[in-house]
Amino acid sequence: MKSRTREELLSKAMESWKKTLADAASRKTAIPKISSFLRNYPDVKETTFRCHLCGGRSRNAYAATCQLLTVPQANILIKFIIEMGEKGFPLTYKKISEYALAIIRANGRKDKSIGIHWAQRFVQCYATQNRCKDMHTLGQDSHKGPELHKCLSPFHSPLQNHAKV
Repeated sequence: MKSRTREELLSKAMESWKKTLADAASRKTAIPKISSFLRNYPDVKETTFRCHLCGGRSRNAYAATCQLLTVPQANILIKFIIEMGEKGFPLTYKKISEYALAIIRANGRKDKSIGIHWAQRFVQCYATQNRCKDMHTLGQDSHKGPELHKCLSPFHSPLQNHAKV
């Protein structure tokens, strides 16, 4: 089961639980046991449900708080990397890390550094995700190898050629 559907199912179960508690309070009846309540939601684990009742959050929600750059900030960095590569000044991984750290610090965070391989993972992630989406908007076929290489080359090849500082 995908994590989104799990989260949706968990949120539906939470809403239903709150309604059940409100009904029990208005009727002045006993609160049902969580295990019997969750029989209506077989894909929701009891321990996860109890954790969320106590204010816990999902792994995806936690991971979103750990992300260094927001999506708009990442897109700005990507455009800058591509622009510099097209102008003939490809950025090294070290420079990408420095620019990313400057963006992070501009937002008020006081991080002293980012991970050693952060820039490589950033390039790898966004070279496969965002640039291929841009290729579809240009009307090119995604299944053709040469066009895919052309799509990724402004972003990825300058970094591979100049990865060592």
